[in-house]
Amino acid sequence: MRNSWTFRAILAALLLPALLLPACGSSDSKGTSDPDAGPQDSGLETCQPVVPPTQTVDFAAPQAVVFADPYLVVANTNGAFDAATSSMVYGPGILTVIEAATGKIVNHIETTAKNPQKLVVHGDRLFILNSGTLKTDADGRFVSDTPGSIDFLPVSNLDRSPKPHGHTEIPFSATDPTLGNPVDMAFAGERAYITSGTSNAVFVFNAGNGNLEHGADDPLLLGAEPRVALGNITANGKLLYVTDFNADTLYRIDGQDDSVSTCGLDLGASADMEGAGAPRVLGDSLYYLMGMSGVIGHRTLADVEAAFADPACPALGLGDSLGPLGQYPNTMEPLEDRLYVVESGENQVSAWTTAGEAAQKFELPEGSNPFGLAISADGRYLAVTEYVANGVKVFDRACDGLAWELATAAAGLE
Repeated sequence: MRNSWTFRAILAALLLPALLLPACGSSDSKGTSDPDAGPQDSGLETCQPVVPPTQTVDFAAPQAVVFADPYLVVANTNGAFDAATSSMVYGPGILTVIEAATGKIVNHIETTAKNPQKLVVHGDRLFILNSGTLKTDADGRFVSDTPGSIDFLPVSNLDRSPKPHGHTEIPFSATDPTLGNPVDMAFAGERAYITSGTSNAVFVFNAGNGNLEHGADDPLLLGAEPRVALGNITANGKLLYVTDFNADTLYRIDGQDDSVSTCGLDLGASADMEGAGAPRVLGDSLYYLMGMSGVIGHRTLADVEAAFADPACPALGLGDSLGPLGQYPNTMEPLEDRLYVVESGENQVSAWTTAGEAAQKFELPEGSNPFGLAISADGRYLAVTEYVANGVKVFDRACDGLAWELATAAAGLE
């Protein structure tokens, strides 16, 4: 059995000393089509970065980011590592709303629970998944200390709403507080399927009526019994694919009836834990990060469905894997024939073609610890949050370089 190990340990290891970011347009932030080429060698026009207006910039440990046209929204977890207690301490969660074209900050919105971890634009609304906070219990397990929630408001009101228009609390279980800590979500129709960062539970929220249909007391379980796990999720129509980081396994949920596959399919290539996460559907294939072994696994959807239909639950493995990746690949987003990967330990975003070729690289300053990644609707811009450096950078794929950046050295939001 693989070690019961959680991604929180990776996050603690990445809390490197914060460095001030360079001025906009610095050579420390560039896109390159190969590791040794600068923007002038890319064959594209030279980027002319936009200089955002003079303003107070107040990011605080930003992680999630999303384009919500015409805005870019950054979720500030407002967390800091407390060495005395060896734990994360969080202030209020804050959304920073920015004009995507100019870098002008137009609003701040406080979330209803702490630690906003996921932002999703669904229809004409922005949904914010807040994880709440954790503590360790007498057995050394991570358990929920405060509840999570899901907030929502119209995209058209992002520039002026002081708070979400609505929210639904996601409580943790009083009898088993590992059943909580919502961290990732994907929509199948009007229903959002929400994974846990501390267990194999999946919660279900109905955006149509605002009800939590499966909470901590009646979650969908990946496997027969509750256990320590960290889930990431993606949707392909009414089918949802969920990776378990701790067990290197893939589960499937059918959104038609909420049935869960009877077993998890092994995604690993060895007996050691490889850290399966960030499942993404691109074309006719499923891709998934293996964060500990540093590769992208790849299997066709036909192979995946055939494996789930087989009572023997055969291992999927890595298939035609892509890589190797740099240190601590954190998340991944598909675009056209490429997969963009945030490599937190390498302070860069790398792009891989579905044919397995290293296609592009966007470098960030040392110690910035990139975390979240978003791609604009037209595919031109990539936005990357810098967790340790309290910043966000937006790269322009059309000219292979920096579009604009914002940063602060502030320790947290009040």
